[in-house]
Amino acid sequence: MSTQTEVKAPPEILKGLAGIRNIVLLAIVGVLVTLWSYSYLFTPTIPSTWFIGGVWFIILSELLARVNKKFRVSPAALVLFMFPMMMFGSKTWWTNGGSETNFQTTMDQIMMTMVGLPNTSPSDFAILNMYIPSWLIPNDIPALRMAWTGLAPGAEIPWNIWIGPIVGWSFLALVNYAYNMFFVFSFLGPHWDDKEKLLFPLALPTVYMINESAGARDPLTGKSRLFDWKNPTSKAFWIAFIIGVIISIPYVLAAMGSIVPPPWFGWYFNTFLFNSGNELTQSFLPGAGLDGIILPT
Repeated sequence: MSTQTEVKAPPEILKGLAGIRNIVLLAIVGVLVTLWSYSYLFTPTIPSTWFIGGVWFIILSELLARVNKKFRVSPAALVLFMFPMMMFGSKTWWTNGGSETNFQTTMDQIMMTMVGLPNTSPSDFAILNMYIPSWLIPNDIPALRMAWTGLAPGAEIPWNIWIGPIVGWSFLALVNYAYNMFFVFSFLGPHWDDKEKLLFPLALPTVYMINESAGARDPLTGKSRLFDWKNPTSKAFWIAFIIGVIISIPYVLAAMGSIVPPPWFGWYFNTFLFNSGNELTQSFLPGAGLDGIILPT
């Protein structure tokens, strides 16, 4: 006869989850990150991003901890604080502060392409329109041209035409999110963690910084081991961080539109586009074009 043992969360995790202060803090951070992530007001080259990297939150946490003991957070609370940024920034948040490639951007590109095709390449749109249902892409040419050129004075948005795509794409986005969450937490995650004993590589900087800051703090001074330059590991970490900041400055300035470095710079942010039209695909996929983006690294 086998017995099952109930698995309980560690006390420090439960402590980090508890408390009105932590709940309010997470709610505020979640709202701010959500609004920023879905905003295109920052710069057209960095849509859907949260521009502050995680290490800056660690530095802010360190400063607050030294000012007042009340501002010192536990490792569990700091992990919870990082969750909204991880959710919207995905795998690239720790490296550049944004998601860059995400499902939302993909949907935007598909929609704008189909809206623009009737105006730029009607023949291609006619072919694609044969295979795409109207509840994903409207087949009403005047409505698509209106979306492309803008609403004329006195005209009204034909919501009856757009309600289908709005509902359709929203449904696809939710299904995609639910599927990925279910697949990762039910199959990939347990397999990697329980069987292969793997660590997600980009989680290592997070775990290290949280353990060495909030998890190794002097109760009197508030100074953590992460900011102790006498510690060889901490010194190596900050030297690498400073080098990374220096190398990233042209990248950030280019992303904000402040400078345009020459293409031979390794950190050049802008892209080189190429478009072969449909010459290469005409024989086996009529109406489709071959476009691409070269990303210098």
